[in-house]
Amino acid sequence: MSMLEKKNKQRFDKAYHTFILGSEAKEHKKAILYLLSFADLDQSFRGILKDKDIVNDFFLQWIKFSKNEKYYHDEPGLQELAIKSKEYFESKKYKKLVNLYFDMAFRHLCGHLEVDKRSDFKQLTDLDLCEKGIIPEEVLIQYFLLETYCKNTHFSWDRNDEICLQNLACLILCFGDIYDFMHEEECCCPECSKQESILTAVQKIPRNAPCPCGTLKADGEPVKYKNCCGN
Repeated sequence: MSMLEKKNKQRFDKAYHTFILGSEAKEHKKAILYLLSFADLDQSFRGILKDKDIVNDFFLQWIKFSKNEKYYHDEPGLQELAIKSKEYFESKKYKKLVNLYFDMAFRHLCGHLEVDKRSDFKQLTDLDLCEKGIIPEEVLIQYFLLETYCKNTHFSWDRNDEICLQNLACLILCFGDIYDFMHEEECCCPECSKQESILTAVQKIPRNAPCPCGTLKADGEPVKYKNCCGN
């Protein structure tokens, strides 16, 4: 039995509807937290929302990496990604921004899993990839959310700034975790481990930012990253 079957389907449908069209930021946040709980990313989502600079840095710092010769050769198209990411984020063209990252995630995921070499590739659906054991369920739900941003005609970016921030935080988490999934089996020898990946570097959490794990002090204030998981 899958995670979606184990959890309350009615609750999932309600959360997904709020995720797509909800106009109340508080309820929309609860919906995303529930959906991300399928991938154990709900606490990380809380952490990002406590520091808006994490969202800004993610979309704007690709420029820095596109100028690095090593990264430029390792990641074809990075320069174009950097320019468009900055342009779309600053001009609030979020639909185009999400399409940019969804396309990158899709191409890299297909390449990593070599699913394009399968004879049934054109007939495969997202659910097939999970049922055939090609990708785990927690990656499927993240891919599903990214796809919703891009392909669900009912999804609206025309909501308040707080809801847009929540969706951008969700995008960062899903994109980053899918990237980690694709690279989790890479060589971990000392030489390779010293080479910081592009995404890890871009997503680096400021040491004075609230820790993404959600740990709180006795007075209810969030514990700083440098005093918690970043210690």
